[in-house]
Parts: sequence; C-alpha cells; structure tokens
Amino acid sequence: MELLRHSLPSDVYSEIRGAMPPVDEWKSFRFGPDMTSAATMAEVIHPVDRPLHAHTDSNGILLEDGKEPAFGNGEVLELSDCSVGHLAQHTFCRILHDAAAENCQSNSQNSNLLYSDEVTHADWQTDDGSWRIRTKQGKEFHTPVVLAADGAKSWWRNLLNIPMHGETTIQHLINVHFTLTSEEDPFPPAMLYTIFSPQVLAMVVRHSPKEYVMQIPYFHPYQTLKENFTASKVHEMVTAAMGGSHDFEIQSIGPWSMGSLVAEEYFRQNVFLVGDAAHVFPPAGGFGMNTGLQDAHNLAWRLALKKHQDGNTSNNLKKIGQSYQNERQEVASRNAALSVRNYERVLDVMNSCYLNHQHPKVLIQGLDASSFFVPMQVRQKTFQMALETALWPLGQLKSSFDGVFSRHVTKNLRSLLKLGQGLPLLFPNHEIGFRYGDPEEALIDETSDTLANLPKIAIGGLFPHMPVVVDGSAKSAFPRLCELGENTITTRDLPAQLANDECPCPFCLVRISSSSSGEGIQAEDLLTVLQSELGIYIRQVNLKVAIGESIECSTSERTCLNLHLKENDWYGLGDNEKETWVMIRPDGHIASIMHKGDNFTELVEQLITETQQHI
Repeated sequence: MELLRHSLPSDVYSEIRGAMPPVDEWKSFRFGPDMTSAATMAEVIHPVDRPLHAHTDSNGILLEDGKEPAFGNGEVLELSDCSVGHLAQHTFCRILHDAAAENCQSNSQNSNLLYSDEVTHADWQTDDGSWRIRTKQGKEFHTPVVLAADGAKSWWRNLLNIPMHGETTIQHLINVHFTLTSEEDPFPPAMLYTIFSPQVLAMVVRHSPKEYVMQIPYFHPYQTLKENFTASKVHEMVTAAMGGSHDFEIQSIGPWSMGSLVAEEYFRQNVFLVGDAAHVFPPAGGFGMNTGLQDAHNLAWRLALKKHQDGNTSNNLKKIGQSYQNERQEVASRNAALSVRNYERVLDVMNSCYLNHQHPKVLIQGLDASSFFVPMQVRQKTFQMALETALWPLGQLKSSFDGVFSRHVTKNLRSLLKLGQGLPLLFPNHEIGFRYGDPEEALIDETSDTLANLPKIAIGGLFPHMPVVVDGSAKSAFPRLCELGENTITTRDLPAQLANDECPCPFCLVRISSSSSGEGIQAEDLLTVLQSELGIYIRQVNLKVAIGESIECSTSERTCLNLHLKENDWYGLGDNEKETWVMIRPDGHIASIMHKGDNFTELVEQLITETQQHI
C-alpha cells in the first residue's frame, strides 16, 4: 500500500482503496465441511485492521469461545502508517487499465494502449541494439527497451531461451470462479474457507460479497478435466461447499499447475522480465502480485533516472539490468521459498484431518508401475475409488458433528491452529522488513516468518517509519507530503513525498542530528558535490532528534525539508549523539550511511561509492 500510495495518481489510489472490502469481511480464515457458520470447525483471526507492529508475531490467532483475540504486547511500535489492503486481482487490474486508458487519451502522442493485442514476432537489431516488434493486429514498433510483464508463460522469456529454476509442478489445481445469485451473501465473511467434504476438498477465496473462487486439487493424469471436472460435477462440488445451496452461477472452470520457479536471468538483450514472467510462486501468502509490483517499482525509477540523466534510456541498460536482477532475483528466491513453506502449512492442516498428502503420491507410483499390464481407464477408476474412500469419513464432520471422529478431527485441527501452524496472512520481515544485498535475509527460517523485527537504519533496507513534526509551510513547498495528522508526516517514503513533476524520482540526503551533535559539515556544500559527482538530483532533509526539549520547526525552504522527532520515538535506531548522513534512493531503500566525520573528503567519497553500488 505504501508503494501504491505514491506510485499512482491520488484519484487512482483513492479508487483502489474505495474498492477494497471492509476489514471485517476478510480478516478471518474459516475451516469446516462447508462455508456456512453452522459447520465452522475453527476460525482464525488475523491482525489486518491495524498497521504492522514491531516486536510482535503477526500470525493469526484461533478464535475461542466466540471472543475476538487480543493482539500486541502493549508496547505499540508501528512499522508503517499503512495497514494491509485486500483487493481481487481482476478488480485491481481493471482500475489500472481504466487509468492507463485515460492517461493515453490525454497523452496520445507519447503512449499507446493495445490491451487486446499481442506480440507475435520480434527481431533483435544488432546494428543499433533495438527490437523491431510486430503484433497480431499488424502493429509495428521499433524500441530500444522491452519490459516483459507477460505472465508465467512469458512469450519473451521463451523467445530469449531464459530457463526457469525450481519446481515446475507442485500441485495440479482446478480453478472455479462462481458468483451467488441470491440477494444477500448468506455466508459468514472470511477471506479463505478450507472445505473438508467427501464431495470436494478445496479452498474457497472470497474476492468480494457474492464472488468466490474455489481451488480444487486434482491428480493428473488419473483425474482429468473431461472426466472428473465436467460442468455438472463441478456444480455438485460447489453446491457441497455452499452447504447444499444452488443459488450460484459458475463463471469459469480451468486447470492450472502450481509451481515455484525463478528465472535464471532477469535481463537479456534489452528485455527486462517483470512479475510472473520472472517468477512463479504458490498462491499461499499472496506474494505473486506483490513481488511483481515491487519489480516494476524497482525498475521504473532506474529507467527514469537514466532518462533524466542523459535523455536516453538505452545507455547503460546492461548496468541497470544487472542491478535490477541482483536485487529482485534475490527477493524472488526468498519469496518462492516462503510460498512453498506456506503451501506445506496448508498440507499440515489437511494432515490434521487424516488426509495425508503422501498417500496419493504412493498410489500414483503404484499405478504407474502397473502401466504395462493395466489399461489407463482401469487405473483411473482405481484411483478415483481410492480417493472417494479416503474422503468418505469427512461426511461425519457434518452428519455427526458431535461424533467421535468429528470431535477428534476438530481437536487436532484446533490444536494445530492454536500453535500458529496454519497458513498465516502477514509476513512483516518479507513484506517491508527485507533488505537488498543482505545474505542473512536468505537464511530466514520458518519460525520467524510472521515475526516483526525492530526496524533499523541499514543499507539496502527501507528507511524506517517514524512520525515526525514538520513546519506547516512545508506543505506548500512539498505538496506530496503524506500527513498522518496536523503537521506530522512519516519518514517511510521521503523521496516520493518530495518528488514533483519536474523531478519525479529524487534521492534524499538525510542528516540526522540532535542538539548535542554540534554543527558538523554544511549540508549545502555536501549536496553540491554529490549532485555533481553522481549526476542525480538530491533533496536535502534535516532530521533533528529533540533530547529533553520542546519541538520547534524552522521554516522549510524549497530545497530543504526540516523534520523534528522526539527522543522517545527514536527507539534505538542509532546513536543520536552523533551526526549521521543517510542517502535514500527514489524507491525508499537506503543506498549509503555515513556517521559523523570531520573529514569532508572522506564523507563525500564514502557516500558516492556506496550510492553508486546501489543504483
């Protein structure tokens, strides 16, 4: 949400926020033989109604005795001023499409939106290092740069023969998109319903009231869309999931394969892979689209910076590509591993109901071994009978809710969820706490997936969120300031807040000091040298930590933003007795840190060297 807030026009961002359902409609995961409240075996509540907090576990908590769980430890330290958002991808994409179409109309000479078209042919021009592209509708383009955000089956990635590494097929799934025809949505609101039924074992995602997507595992080739997932059979499955209701319409039925893959290269011959073209994750955790948005943001400011520096983005594209790949590929690998862990957590939930995921694999291996003398049709029937036999006991979860089997399975499930071993929804360290170029980040183990570490000022990480006081006159000088309250802003995304139409991607040089730090080096002198040597535009920010004194703001100028922070809000980010210089990139990540030194030359050299390594 932080990224969207400053990357999109305010009206588009407001439309996205307005399209999101209320938190109460998606804060919980429910488990039961169907989606009705009467059949609920367990419910987990997630802390999505507030910003992420440090020193806390953001995992969901099992709802017990119908009472809302208490989150937090009493010492609230917010990691962001934004809370988590939830929006169906197709709704999000529609809003972006409409905004892009409107933008193209107002800038018709500079942009084209060919939404229903597709690339069919591309030639690499070795003489000038560019691409000649032809589309299905006969359009032709000549471009030095291609951003390939064309999905998991990327046409461009295949053209360039860039391999993907990882596990191609973890599980085959059937996606069923259905909508309710009843006037009201009768089901208790939740983001996710896990269904244990002899008719269907599935997870149902609630996109919005009366709109759902059901994901059903199937076992290829012993189950097929034609034989096992016909329209009538899928209708019976949805009916079972809805507790016997027929008040729905199926919009689509389609198979897909869940994998965990990362591209070997993110850049080749002036083509950048972005989003699903560069990585494919299991859906558990929602990292696919979020990682893709971060990819686009990471690449956009680099290209914009180069165009601002020399007016030609084709220069130094190889350096941009290498920097982009070094940072984003590492994040994709970590998120792929996390998504697989999340999928395994889903399997643990199934195992608690005596649905061991290894059993189908063993059965398939046995059936495969008999392929020389047993016809496929017979093997398929054998598999289907075995599957129905394994699911048959689940009928007691509804028909005999107080029976021995039901009570035992419910106890197992609730015990697992009470320990926080179900599927989480929030992953603070992976979502906003990650750092580029930090080898320790790659070693994160599953016990820390939902923990929120104390923020710190570190190279590669986002500049921490701190509520700081700003002079009222700064609003006219910097109209994009994100106010938390009267004369209070966040330090999270300072470059974006200080950007304007003339300089859309500035760097920020933040001088952190206190009343006891002394005068130190003059920021204006330092800024002049850095801008000249690096060829970038830098905004100056003075952040003063007030120690035992009242906060007073000096008037903000066009070139400098003055911020004040109370000492007790500093929360150990560093030694506030020493002057510290921090260079923040346009995307909010820290490029360089230098603590006070009396030698002006040494300060300049370190800031330049570290900044060049991170752009």
